[in-house]
Amino acid sequence: SVIVELEVPTATQLTASIYPNPFRGEAHLGYTTVQPATIQITLFDARGREVETLYEGWQPAGSHTLRLPAALASGVYYVRVRQDQHTVTASAIRVD
Repeated sequence: SVIVELEVPTATQLTASIYPNPFRGEAHLGYTTVQPATIQITLFDARGREVETLYEGWQPAGSHTLRLPAALASGVYYVRVRQDQHTVTASAIRVD
């Protein structure tokens, strides 16, 4: 017999990615929510220090895009997207 496992999206699935990666100059965070909710998006440096809150507020369900700050120094960055009790983190490398 064959066992097939399927991943079924739940009503709380949250995804995020940064592109291009690595980036020089401009980069974007793409994220998707499957239900409307309050979203908090925070940028951290490689040491885990908060650099900036990029967005905080209500978002409808669907795909969204947010531009990262252009004035970032070279290095590794993490963007945390939080929706209710669900959190995803995307990483990116800025090169000059």
